[in-house]
Formats: sequence, C-alpha cells, structure tokens
Amino acid sequence: MTLRAIHVLHVVVLVVVFCGHLAAAPQEGERLISAGTLELGVSGMLTSVESTLQAKLGLRGGTFFEAPLGLWGAEAEFSYATVRSLHQFDVEANVSWTLPVDAKGIFPYLALAGGVRIEHVGSFRQTLVPLGISAGLRVLVSDYAGVRLDAKVRRVTNDPVQNFTEVNLALGLSLFL
Repeated sequence: MTLRAIHVLHVVVLVVVFCGHLAAAPQEGERLISAGTLELGVSGMLTSVESTLQAKLGLRGGTFFEAPLGLWGAEAEFSYATVRSLHQFDVEANVSWTLPVDAKGIFPYLALAGGVRIEHVGSFRQTLVPLGISAGLRVLVSDYAGVRLDAKVRRVTNDPVQNFTEVNLALGLSLFL
C-alpha cells in the first residue's frame, strides 16, 4: 500500500469516526435512510495508480438492513474506464456499515469490497481481482436524493506482472427509494 493511500485512508477513517461520535437519535420529520431503502446511483471516479490518474464512470445499486447500531448495506457497482486502447470493466460488491449523524441527513460509512476487473487491449484479455476497503459520506439533499463521496483503496491481485494498490476518489449522485 502506498504512503499516499495510507494517508487518504487515515483522514477518511478519522472523519467517519468523528462523525460517528456526533450521532443522535432520529427525530420526527428528519430525512433518513432506513432498513429496506434502495439506493441507485451514478458516479465519476478518479483513480491513482503509481502516480498515474485515470477517470472512471460507475453505476451502483444497493439496499440497507437493520444493524445493532446504524445500518448494514449491500451494494453492487459496475464501472468502465478507457485509457488509450485499454478498456476496463469492473464489477464490485461491498458490505458496509453506516450511521446517521444528525437531522441534516449525513450518513458516514465504512465498507469491505471485492470484485472482478476485465481488461481488454486489442485481442488480449486478462482478469484481475480488486479487494479492499472504502469510507465515505452520503449526504441527503432531499427526502429521495443525495450526494455521495467515497474514498476507496484497492489491492489489485492476479496481475500478470505485479499486484498493485490503487486509490479511488468518487463523487456521485444517488436516489433513495
């Protein structure tokens, strides 16, 4: 894991932990994500791998379940990126834990993720396996819509040359149904 990835992860975890300490019981009329809520979203991601930046487009969907403190989440995400002749298709699943912070609809979360990445260059194809952690915030701007900021650290395995670590910063829009 690169030093930059460790620093980004530390900052995001500190923010999530700090926000978690501010949690309060929900009051009548607050905007909430609750068990059974569906999240559908789109995101744009910047990915850093060994000082090289790449842009990705992602689509995601998931739902929430009751947890002893907060909510569990289950989510699938599909993303696509192209760099010159390289095409990447990612399918990823994650399990998360989220905690409402206050009446303003702020939901920090932590997640474990894993998936499959298929890369195409001409007729050459390889399958990689990204595994890692995520931390972020969901901020509701209305009862049914929100903005989401994610920091993702992935160790990409099964590379024919060398396994590597990538850091993703994603900004997205979500609908909560």
